[in-house]
Amino acid sequence: MHKLRLFALIAALCAGLVSAADSVIAPEAAAQVRYAQVIAGSANVYEALNPTSPVIGMAMRGTSFELVSAGDIWCKVKYRGREGWVEHDLVEIVDKPNKSFMVKDFLIVFSILGGLLAMLSMVILISRLRNRVKGEWFEVEARPEKKVLIVSTAETRVKRFLDERESPLPACFSDLGCVSKTASGAQDFQRQMITQQPDILAVDWLIASNVQAVTEQILGARSASVSVFTIFYNVPDPSNIEKSRVIPNTAYLPIGFTEQDLIRVISMDTTGISRGGTDEIRKSVESSALQGDIGEGSLSAIFQFIEMGRKTGCLMIEDEKPAGIVYFNEGVIIHAVSRRGSGRKAVMDLLGTNNGIFRFVLDKRPRSETMQLPALAVLLDWARENDEATGSGLRQA
Repeated sequence: MHKLRLFALIAALCAGLVSAADSVIAPEAAAQVRYAQVIAGSANVYEALNPTSPVIGMAMRGTSFELVSAGDIWCKVKYRGREGWVEHDLVEIVDKPNKSFMVKDFLIVFSILGGLLAMLSMVILISRLRNRVKGEWFEVEARPEKKVLIVSTAETRVKRFLDERESPLPACFSDLGCVSKTASGAQDFQRQMITQQPDILAVDWLIASNVQAVTEQILGARSASVSVFTIFYNVPDPSNIEKSRVIPNTAYLPIGFTEQDLIRVISMDTTGISRGGTDEIRKSVESSALQGDIGEGSLSAIFQFIEMGRKTGCLMIEDEKPAGIVYFNEGVIIHAVSRRGSGRKAVMDLLGTNNGIFRFVLDKRPRSETMQLPALAVLLDWARENDEATGSGLRQA
């Protein structure tokens, strides 16, 4: 009996010791590894518990470290085989790293890239549709450049429209949409008539006393000479010149002719020209310039025509003398000058012109653009000011 009691006591004692040992060892054995996962965009890993200590690494959002210990401000973590410190505000303590951070970041980046791609596609689509609409509705059919052959041995300078500045004759032709070559003698003249086949021939009257006869001889030898429009310039007295019977399409410009004279000749009415070259010359004239008489309110219609057609060029306005000039780029006013001023004021002033003539030369540009003014907006302002002025006059009456 005593042996049984002793055995039971020993067994109970052993069980107690085992239980006590388990109570000491179990917490360490059951200790769970926790992690510090970066929740900010990035986090620096410091060597010591000090923000001024050396940085031993940098972790991006979603990166996790094995946690050593955590405080209110700092967390001690394991980083690449050594221990370091990260700010507690930049990490989240978790039992298991959360991979959803990487998935979310990927989805955000993918969404941004997808949005940018969609915007780019939309811009390309709108651009293509705009170009298509422009091509179908507004764009003037591309016209070939007219070829001009200038026969001269000396430079002729021409006064520009609305001011006293002078430019070489080839530059004036260039402004009118022409490409020019120069022949300096009879042989060169004859050779280039064959090689260049010009649409317009500009001959300096002062090059020789028999210049018209020589021109007739050279042109008369060509079956296509009837289609060439010939301009004799620097003619002392055009009114006393006997016009050529061999060259049907001919015009004469006096010494000191201006840019307006040149435009007027190129845009001249070809009714009296023989039928052989009338259609071709008229096409050339229509592609270079539009002109007509100004009636009351007609300039506003011309502005609308230019704006709706998205035309580029300059509109020159004259009454008894040059009144002003307005430059357009695809229907938008980019420069304007009148006798009374420049800019928007000049445009409003010119819109009130009720008599005279206008000429619109395609593709002629100013030396500099001084504004970007939609023609339609100017017309609305002009109409409103006119209505207000009319209403004020009626009230005063």
